[in-house]
Amino acid sequence: MMARNTRNTTLWMLALLVALSGIWMLTMWLDEHRENTFQHQFPKIPVQDIHTLKIYARSENHAEVVIFLSGDEWRVMRGTTNMPLHEGRIEILLEELEKLRPSRLKGTTREQWAELEMEDSLATRVIAIGNQGVIIDFKIGAFQYYDNRKGKSPDEPPDRSRGITYVRLTDGEQVYSAENFFGPNFNQVFSTWRNQRILKLDVRELEQIEFRYSDEHIYTFEIEEPDVWKYKNAFMPEEPRLQYTMAMLDTKHSYFADAYRPEAGPLFEVAYQMKDAEEVIVRAYEAPSGQIIIHSSMNPETYFLDYNERLLELLFPPMDFFFP
Repeated sequence: MMARNTRNTTLWMLALLVALSGIWMLTMWLDEHRENTFQHQFPKIPVQDIHTLKIYARSENHAEVVIFLSGDEWRVMRGTTNMPLHEGRIEILLEELEKLRPSRLKGTTREQWAELEMEDSLATRVIAIGNQGVIIDFKIGAFQYYDNRKGKSPDEPPDRSRGITYVRLTDGEQVYSAENFFGPNFNQVFSTWRNQRILKLDVRELEQIEFRYSDEHIYTFEIEEPDVWKYKNAFMPEEPRLQYTMAMLDTKHSYFADAYRPEAGPLFEVAYQMKDAEEVIVRAYEAPSGQIIIHSSMNPETYFLDYNERLLELLFPPMDFFFP
């Protein structure tokens, strides 16, 4: 009797082992099949071949925005407005495309599109083009952000934060989830793509600043050291020097005056003389409407609308700002 029970137990264990092996093999096959399906739907994108991106962003009411390589320069165009692309933007987009790896199937029919924001009225469309034609044409839907920096429990180390975006091929119905920030990075208004740079100077390379407010009011500051500025024989106090240094380090603006072209000389002008003999000039103009327009030689194609005159105050302070 004991031998029979032992034999039955052994048979049951063998059957269980066979069943578990079958389940494991089926799981492996399904995972491989799913991975092959994802790779077929979203093959690895050769980002080095991309020379044009067409983006139809939800935030732009799906108006066509074209980012394209012109010689060695990336530019962006909407309608007839054709301007330099802001620094660093293309690197972010190409990195996102290179990382595009759908991980899970989230929807298989059009009925599921609405909750995933994959309908044409909600999704952002992206077309990547290379020398051989369209590389990929897909749509970006809902975006979810998970902040795991604090960890799930005090005993568990914090995980990285991550974003999940839903994507589908434009001519397909299946919706996939993919890690990364496709939604926020591609769903942008036109002004965020454009070069917003007004000033970006290294004060260590600065030799002189000259404020030209009129023929009678020209103030020249000699920069002996980054923290030593002189006007004639007077040393500038620390607080105004630091405030103006911050303005020179990184000033951007996202309001543009594309129709404006100066018909008269500037109201004010400030020239930054660098040690390598380069001169950067920022000018303030008054439009016929009375609005202030700012122009920088660092971004020569662009005129900025200083709608609240904050730039005028920031970059063209009066003399008593420096010597109160």
